[in-house]
Amino acid sequence: MNSCWLDASLQLIYVTVTKQFDEFKGLNQHIKPSDALGTLYQTINGQAELDLEEDTSALLMSQWDRLQIFLHEKKIINSLDNPESAVVS
Repeated sequence: MNSCWLDASLQLIYVTVTKQFDEFKGLNQHIKPSDALGTLYQTINGQAELDLEEDTSALLMSQWDRLQIFLHEKKIINSLDNPESAVVS
């Protein structure tokens, strides 16, 4: 998958929400994982809870790929291989 365009957008979101992560977590932890925002929350929360002592690059790539597949299945993004706007749907 060519997900660089999505990875960059998600990384910007991650860096932004982790500035006040407790507030972000409180607002989003009750959203269903089957909802797009719930899936985004689960992905960001999973990244925030990673043990940075471990080799995390494969795990992070897997998380982003699962999110991208979810977004494609929900027809929020059109393609798994072509760049799209960071603001989709």
